[in-house]
Amino acid sequence: MLHALFQLLGSHYANDDLGAVEGLLRSILATVPNDPTSMKFLGLVYYRTGRIDQAERLFDMAARRQRSCTSFEIQPHDDFLSRHGYSAMAACHLEATRPDRNTARTWYDLGLVLGDLGRREEATVAFLQANSARRQSPEVRIHATFPAGTPSYGASTAGPDDED
Repeated sequence: MLHALFQLLGSHYANDDLGAVEGLLRSILATVPNDPTSMKFLGLVYYRTGRIDQAERLFDMAARRQRSCTSFEIQPHDDFLSRHGYSAMAACHLEATRPDRNTARTWYDLGLVLGDLGRREEATVAFLQANSARRQSPEVRIHATFPAGTPSYGASTAGPDDED
């Protein structure tokens, strides 16, 4: 089910149907509350629809949740993990990082937004996820640093769909 939802999410995002993307992400978050991956993608939608403050709050919440998920050793089939939703969050992350052109574009755009907001470390991770989602193709260019004058989200930038 998650696989289909994330494929649908990627298709809607590729078609710039942000209302549908927001609805899907809200559905995922209703099922898997506090999933950091879905929170980041919803933050991207908020940013792109002009709700910058809400986007920043979601990015902050996602970062806190991400830290709490990785602050201890995770053991397979750990009952604690299932009781607290970690296996569902891991499944969401797995689906959001499968090789797929649309998913790569979503991660890439997220990286641009996070970079615009000065969240360079998180942006780098998003660019790496974009590269991972598009690993069969060298089309994604990773920019690990953001020098002065780096184009903002709305500016023309090389992305996963651009040719060399």
